[in-house]
Amino acid sequence: MKSKLIYLTIFNYLVLAQQQCPQYSFYQSEFNYCVCNSGYFMNGNQQCYKCPLNSTPSIQSATQSLLSCNTCLPNYYYSNFITIQALDLEVSIPNCIQCPQGTGTSNQNFQIQSCNICLPNQYMMNTSTLLPSPSPAQCSPCPTGTISKGATQVDKSVCNSCEVNNYMIESSRSPTQMISDQGSAAICIKCPSGSGNLVGPSQKGDISQCSICLNDYYMQSPSIKSSNGVEPSAAVCLPCPANSYSQINFQVGFCTCFDKNASPLSSETASCNCKNGYQGIVATSLNSQSGCFPCPQGSYSNSKTQFKCVACPPKFITNEDQSDCICNQNQVQIVFNPQNNSCECKGGYYNDPLSITGCSRCPDGFYSNADTSYQCLRCPTGSYIQEDQSNCICNDNSLGVFWNSKSKACECQNGYFGNPSIASLNTVGSCTPCPRKQLKQNKISYENQCNLYSGQILINLIQFFMYTFIII
Repeated sequence: MKSKLIYLTIFNYLVLAQQQCPQYSFYQSEFNYCVCNSGYFMNGNQQCYKCPLNSTPSIQSATQSLLSCNTCLPNYYYSNFITIQALDLEVSIPNCIQCPQGTGTSNQNFQIQSCNICLPNQYMMNTSTLLPSPSPAQCSPCPTGTISKGATQVDKSVCNSCEVNNYMIESSRSPTQMISDQGSAAICIKCPSGSGNLVGPSQKGDISQCSICLNDYYMQSPSIKSSNGVEPSAAVCLPCPANSYSQINFQVGFCTCFDKNASPLSSETASCNCKNGYQGIVATSLNSQSGCFPCPQGSYSNSKTQFKCVACPPKFITNEDQSDCICNQNQVQIVFNPQNNSCECKGGYYNDPLSITGCSRCPDGFYSNADTSYQCLRCPTGSYIQEDQSNCICNDNSLGVFWNSKSKACECQNGYFGNPSIASLNTVGSCTPCPRKQLKQNKISYENQCNLYSGQILINLIQFFMYTFIII
């Protein structure tokens, strides 16, 4: 228990010490005190002050003065000292000058020959010299698309890796023993638009090294490596549509709309619009407020309405997500007709645009159905109205009698003759079977129905044989 208490005390002290370090300083755990950043010195009041002329203390300690600024910052050199006035004292400070572009210092900072190394992404063409006159190293940028960690000697092969979002078609080559040979850099080519890689390649490969899609691009197809004669290819990356984004991605997918209430992008949805059941203008930036709002009750929206809320027509109600209208079968006067995929009034009701449901009951003594186009009609003589007012029933319901929905009258079936349209309720035998032999024209007028019926059959047979003969 005691050891734990000691540990916690030390830990709290270290945390407190880190929190109390002054500006431009950091906690040096090795010595258990605060040390100023490079280019700053700490005076007696434990505050860090910037050294003048790009100078810095050669050794950082807890107690220093302006005199501690006795050397140059990295990649600076000095040839002489300059006397400056500070706190009523004359102080000599090194006059630090930045090394020529692309060069830097390794340890010493005196004279320009101290600029003896090449900085990252550079290679060395000539080393620094002291005689016949001091001169810095000569450094040159790596060829386009290549990078290096820097150089300490003449060697172009230090440019041996590709920049991110490039691919390598040729590796670097080290110098030979020949005096003029400086080696060669890797050859790198920029990836096709939108594609890239997380780390620049350091080995020879091909365009398939461009295997990811960059921010605000989505992957249509992945990269393909060369094998068995298959040509390599980079990932195919397309820019995100307006008002959408995508982070670096490694697989086929789609961008995400800024607006949380927008329809998800897909192969069928190529632009950001409010999702079904919403209307408005989608958000135009990430984390901004949604510009899409739910449709009012009884209205719907989808691509067909151009994402604007539209009220459902009579006989219809919205579905659960308000993306479309469906038949309002909750109402007893409405039915769904699967033959034409429509909502219709139930038999005995008529189309009424003034009704909330779109259908109203026919008056007593009238009927309606699809054959009447849902208009209310009276039943003709020889018939009476069905109980639900959806049709008429013939007074004579004996064999041979039927209700003709097209002519809207009671008639005899084929092979029968008579006039059931004048029959009274509960009459039977209004239609008589046709005789087997052809009847004479001077018989009862309704017997002519049989002659007309048999004659029509003969005409149909003649037309059939004539048509067959023409084809042959």
